Amino acid sequence: PYHWVYFPEPHFPFYRLVFPSNICPTLAPANCGIVSAEISEPDPTRQDELDQCVREQLQSLGLIDQAGDVVLTARTYLRHAYPVHDLGRQERVAPQQGSVYDR
Repeated sequence: PYHWVYFPEPHFPFYRLVFPSNICPTLAPANCGIVSAEISEPDPTRQDELDQCVREQLQSLGLIDQAGDVVLTARTYLRHAYPVHDLGRQERVAPQQGSVYDR
């Protein structure tokens, strides 16, 4: 039923879970689903520990029955996933906007 859910509590290793197969069921095999856990600044030296923690939390939330229900884990690291706007943004962006809209 969810597309995404935010988790602001510090005991969760992720800040958001996304459910792409709830948006488009054909993204996952029959009787399966996709859950994407978005994690801010994960420690690359502790990947296995982080994977286990995410699985335990998915289980505690009732999203999976047991950790073994996860059949695939894939990681994508985005260095700059979200832009941070500051007070000087408008002056720096305005010249680029003109060239984009002129195309």
